[in-house]
Amino acid sequence: MKDLFIAVPNMGKIASELVRDLLLWRHKYPDLPVMFMSYQNPVVYARNLIIKEFLKTKGQYLMMIDADQTVPLSFLEMSDFEFDIISPKINIIKQFELIPMILEKKDNGEYGLIQDYSKGGIVEVDAVGSGCMMIKRAILETMPPPWFEYRFDETGDMPIGNDFLFCQKAKELGYKIWVHTGIVSSHFREIDLAILGG
Repeated sequence: MKDLFIAVPNMGKIASELVRDLLLWRHKYPDLPVMFMSYQNPVVYARNLIIKEFLKTKGQYLMMIDADQTVPLSFLEMSDFEFDIISPKINIIKQFELIPMILEKKDNGEYGLIQDYSKGGIVEVDAVGSGCMMIKRAILETMPPPWFEYRFDETGDMPIGNDFLFCQKAKELGYKIWVHTGIVSSHFREIDLAILGG
């Protein structure tokens, strides 16, 4: 595993499953650096602080994993394959439907789901969510800060999320983005069962 640095942006709470897995990962890789970055400011602030701290190290890959997720150990080993940016398959829930964050940029500039992808394969995409993202050091050294930011249009709307904007900037620099559809992130959410009826 190539010089991987793990960082967990959090708001003071971390899923117990992630804590368990961090302990397992450190058991297998005792020298694995893990950093926790608590924040009350917007998450982009925490992500940028993490990157600044990472760049002080000799690490070649930064893996940011949100406090409500975890991934199989095999994802950590993706650093051996020198992808520019790679994410596991991350599902979000929208209107009670699981939606995989496997995204391509449409002709109108908006991001939409790639409908036809090889389940279990590694797919090149235009953007991934930042819930679990492994980033090659060279990208962060090449991209001018702030790496993660919010951009608003003239009406005050934010047409693109900070994670998709980061991906867009990386692609403009010539880097590629991938999703390993065979490695699935566990994404923990609290849901009020009353909304399900019954």
